[in-house]
Amino acid sequence: MNILIIDDEKSLCFALEELLSSEGYKSQSVNTSDEALFELDKKYFDIVILDYQLVGTNGLELLKIIKRDYPVIEVIFITGFGSEKVAIEAIRSGAYDYVKKPFDNDELLNRIGNIRKYKIRENETEGKEFGYYFSPEMTGIIDQIKTVSRLDVPVLITGESGTGKELIARLTHHYSGRAGKF
Repeated sequence: MNILIIDDEKSLCFALEELLSSEGYKSQSVNTSDEALFELDKKYFDIVILDYQLVGTNGLELLKIIKRDYPVIEVIFITGFGSEKVAIEAIRSGAYDYVKKPFDNDELLNRIGNIRKYKIRENETEGKEFGYYFSPEMTGIIDQIKTVSRLDVPVLITGESGTGKELIARLTHHYSGRAGKF
């Protein structure tokens, strides 16, 4: 699992990277919201560990941007202010969970483990409404569909009769997150 740590405290970022690395996770840290958005555009992350207090956009605003533009990323929100109001707003805005600074490493690892289990379960059932029999080639195409579906661009699907154009169209609609029937 790839984890992005967004916190303005460089020492905390270093400590979290070391902790996550020791548990077998790949992690990277940034210190500002601008750096975070740059990295999110460049690379895929499964989880974001997001601090409330940041330079530039605060954590709540960045959380809303992440959930809007990268809805598959799960966010663990961190706040040092101990405000239940901020934590509740984070959960309402789409955070998977929150921890209060200073936090226990086991508590954070437990929350990351819960997300890992959730994502594994989700991957096992994802797309099953469309069939269980996808070839490696079709699985690659489905991965491309997931990427393109997040963008607001027209998609042209071509091919001979019986090649799965309707399935591709249904998957594109499904992964786009748009409301309404296909």
